[in-house]
Amino acid sequence: MPFDANLVLHDGTAITADLTPTSETRASGSACIDIQAGLGATGSGLLSMAAVLIDPDGLGDTSDNVAVDIQACATVDGTYVTIASFDDIGASSAASHAGSAASTQIIRFSVDPAYRYIRAYINITDDSGSDFSEVFYVLLSPYPYYRL
Repeated sequence: MPFDANLVLHDGTAITADLTPTSETRASGSACIDIQAGLGATGSGLLSMAAVLIDPDGLGDTSDNVAVDIQACATVDGTYVTIASFDDIGASSAASHAGSAASTQIIRFSVDPAYRYIRAYINITDDSGSDFSEVFYVLLSPYPYYRL
């Protein structure tokens, strides 16, 4: 199975506020994943990676909004840059991710060889400002896109 415990960016812990992990130690369900420096370098065989965002039951309030970006950095606690983004879930989304039902998204992206750490930056907008609590999973996989 391509998704194991070491490739879980967010483990389904209920989210009540923005999550910006800066450690390999899991906190509030999120962690940074060390993919090793140069993993995407020429000759490594890695063409790109995939990330999967699972919203198992939709949003409790479809007026809320969730934006999830895949970010990378050379150091675990440095300045991360966004390298890929999922479609928003909720109020600012396309109809297919309106938050009214469960959804799954898969994105494919490349990683600059200078970056070693990957994280999921989860940004929520709580319409009422006090009731947001949602479950999401964000998984990382390099396996589908290796050069054979």
